Amino acid sequence: MPCLRLPVLILLALLPADAAGQAGAQDPVQEPAEEEEVADTRPEVKELLETFAGHTKRRGREDDQAVKLIARMRIEFAASGPRDRKDIAKALYWAMKVKRKTSREGVRQQELYFTAADALGQMAPESVRDLIRLVGDRNHRDDYEVQVRVLRALGRTQDERAVGPLLDVLGEFQARLQAGAAGALGNFTNLDQKERKEIFKDLLQMLCEARSL
Repeated sequence: MPCLRLPVLILLALLPADAAGQAGAQDPVQEPAEEEEVADTRPEVKELLETFAGHTKRRGREDDQAVKLIARMRIEFAASGPRDRKDIAKALYWAMKVKRKTSREGVRQQELYFTAADALGQMAPESVRDLIRLVGDRNHRDDYEVQVRVLRALGRTQDERAVGPLLDVLGEFQARLQAGAAGALGNFTNLDQKERKEIFKDLLQMLCEARSL
């Protein structure tokens, strides 16, 4: 096929390689044992999220403290009931929305975004809807590194709701976003063979259409 030029082959090659690399990148959040009664709406979680939000509102001056709290939020998420889990995921979503300006040297504070996105990728299904909303978010319009982190996090959820938004990104003209979405789609080994074939079919079709423009 004439459309299978070098950029297409690179993107296709990223599917298995990226998925394999990401699989061992982080340990998945441990689910509480079903027989255990999990405490919910805990005051310590509420206090943690209030402290976290306070740090994120300091225009970057306290991002280091906020990033450190995300590690604790991941632990609390694993030990939480449904309401606390939802609140923790939502707090990380709003952290992705805070404004951070780019300096005259072209440097932007990204660590908070990177850490929050990575954590959201381990908090499915509670985080899936918000991660989808973060795809193409205006706050990160010119920051492709953050956008790719969001795409990778969405792929790690292995939630079927993420497939459509990731396929849409393949129609972008930015190669880094296309590669990020392709790599994220490589995580969906949980889908049955028919669904996976459909993903690759859409992948090829969208890339061919992009090349023909």
